[in-house]
Amino acid sequence: MKQFLEDSWFKIIITIAIIFVCISVSYYFFIYLPNKNSQKEYLANQIKCHEAGNELYQSQVKEAEGIGIYIMPEFKFDRNTRTCLYKGAYIGNQGYMSDFIIDVYTNKNVIVWDRDIKANTYSGSAEEFSKKEKELFGE
Repeated sequence: MKQFLEDSWFKIIITIAIIFVCISVSYYFFIYLPNKNSQKEYLANQIKCHEAGNELYQSQVKEAEGIGIYIMPEFKFDRNTRTCLYKGAYIGNQGYMSDFIIDVYTNKNVIVWDRDIKANTYSGSAEEFSKKEKELFGE
């Protein structure tokens, strides 16, 4: 009887150890590695986004030379939509101001808020822009 109990405990301990190893290996391959690769992919996309966005920003600065200035941009790669977003602002010499968010890869405006101070005209609203900005950039 004593021999049987010792053999049973040994089998139970070995079984628990095998189950623990299987769970650990499964976690590593099915949760840890995919998440790690996802992080690497996100960082690579963020770098690519920043480079593409900076090129767009530099071309805008050249175009606006002498007639206005672009304020330092902010770039963000959006995982959900897989787009590169560029948030910036433009101030023209004649009282024109614009805040915008652009999809860098398509060069299309996501949202724009324009103001012409001299003519007292506005396009879009500060509230709409602020809401979209918080949604996309989390600020």
